[in-house]
Amino acid sequence: MKIQDVPYLRTPHEDLARAFRVALGDICSNLVPYQEGQLAKPSLCLAAGLHYSTPWTRDNSLSTWNGLGLLLPDVAKNSLRAVLENDPARGGWRIGGQYWDAIIWAQGAWAFYLYHGDRHFLRESADIISRSLDYFEETEFDPARGLFRGGAFFQDGISAYPDELSGNFGCDVRQWVEGNPDKKHPVGFGIPWFSLSSNCLYAGAYDAVNMMRAELGEGASEKMFAKAAAMRASIHREFWNAERGTFDYLVLPDGRRCEHEEAAGFAFAILLGVATPEEAASVVDRTHLVPAGVPCIWPQFPRYAAYGGGHVGRHCGTVWPQVQALWARAALKAGRADLFARQLLLMASHAARDGHFTEIYHPETGEEYGGIQEHWSDSAIKPWESVPHTCWGATGFFSLVHFGLLGMDYSPQGVRFRPFLPDGVGELELTNITYRAMRLHVSLAGRGANIVSCRINGADAEPFVAADKQGDVHVEIALG
Repeated sequence: MKIQDVPYLRTPHEDLARAFRVALGDICSNLVPYQEGQLAKPSLCLAAGLHYSTPWTRDNSLSTWNGLGLLLPDVAKNSLRAVLENDPARGGWRIGGQYWDAIIWAQGAWAFYLYHGDRHFLRESADIISRSLDYFEETEFDPARGLFRGGAFFQDGISAYPDELSGNFGCDVRQWVEGNPDKKHPVGFGIPWFSLSSNCLYAGAYDAVNMMRAELGEGASEKMFAKAAAMRASIHREFWNAERGTFDYLVLPDGRRCEHEEAAGFAFAILLGVATPEEAASVVDRTHLVPAGVPCIWPQFPRYAAYGGGHVGRHCGTVWPQVQALWARAALKAGRADLFARQLLLMASHAARDGHFTEIYHPETGEEYGGIQEHWSDSAIKPWESVPHTCWGATGFFSLVHFGLLGMDYSPQGVRFRPFLPDGVGELELTNITYRAMRLHVSLAGRGANIVSCRINGADAEPFVAADKQGDVHVEIALG
């Protein structure tokens, strides 16, 4: 990408405009040369944050889905390829990284195809995801529950898990297996519980393979359809709490549930079609919100509440911006534009204030805050830092601009616009979006979500741009 092609957001709303520039800065500050996986030589990839030196599977997959694939296509593809592992016993490459939520790679790969139409990458990705699903079905799938074992999405810290799962074994959830050899599961890595978020991602991965195969002209697989349907049925049976009108967080090894709220799990259930429209509305209405946004897990667990001093668990009670963005997108899909707008403007105000997207915010003050958690050195609960300039916070904000405000809904046929302008934003223009063989320039005026008029390259048109268009495409939408 040439510097003159960098996307730019114009709006009289100062926090939104400034936060967009901050987001681009955070992304560019984390570009690092890296060689692993399928990369034959050092290539530019996206590190997770300023204190990280390598790509992470979940971070880059989510960032690509969020829109990194539109902003920096080569970096997005490199970063997806860098986290793969060669598995000759299964015939080739599969997804690597921390295993339990690595399957989110499927969403990043499918989004990359929708953004750029790379059919070679699509064919390769369909095989990689299928191979990975075979591997995880063999090592982590529980046939009795119809669920995959392991931690929750991005929750590698032990502070994401109930007191009964903590102990004198460090800060990383993977250390639970070493500390509990008599309780670990005998198959796979050994974590014996199940989470809402990771299982929703598996349902989405089965769907992704089917969509990829269909797009390649190979025909959707009835087997994959059946597995996706079975996953959804298992998630409803094991996690839906009819009395509370929402999903529970964990199914514990003895079958009991942890009834805490998991914002990422809620978001994936809605965005990936696990929740029905009625369930989605109920979940969003019942999500606990805090002054700084949406807590990743609520409430925090007692061992952290007992610490005192206004401290909050690092992975429970705090606001992580990538989760906040996912939940905001889900709220908009569930019909709560007001809740979407609130989270968007909170994210913008925090980034504009701090000059970067930090890793974590305190739920009450909204300040940069790393939370408390058992320490790796002695398992004592201590304060941690919040890593600055994190990429999935930055791309999460970008996702709220193009998925949310501009309402860009991508499909193999093209992109349809379902925009929404909250009160107080006034107008919006996003230029230089690299989409397929075109550069999109989209402007919105008015308020609300009702399209009064749409003009594409100066002519009245439906709010849709076909994927085969080329060159500069100007979309002007008036709302009222």
